[in-house]
Amino acid sequence: MHAACLRYACREPLPRVCNPVMPMTRCCARYSPPAQEFIDAPGFTTDPLDEQRSVVPGLLHKYRNRALLLVKGGCAVNCRYCFRRHFPYQENQGNKAKLASSVGVYPSTPGTG
Repeated sequence: MHAACLRYACREPLPRVCNPVMPMTRCCARYSPPAQEFIDAPGFTTDPLDEQRSVVPGLLHKYRNRALLLVKGGCAVNCRYCFRRHFPYQENQGNKAKLASSVGVYPSTPGTG
């Protein structure tokens, strides 16, 4: 379990989430990966959705009609299977000025309708 916390940002203490008698409950599996997940596969990337080159800080605009405002410096859960587990939230979080510019940019971005 300790190796999982070093590799994945565990927000919840694993002993609280994982029961040592029955370690692979659904909740525990969310945080504690099997040994196979520690092997990097060929072609592995920490940015599979190509989101780290975001144009506007504090705004992830992946799809034509959807955007995600980043208002915190990280995810509250950090599930081990999440595509954004390596996303640099600290560098991309919004503050009031950034959020205002993000909201202002979104409606004027071509193809967001």
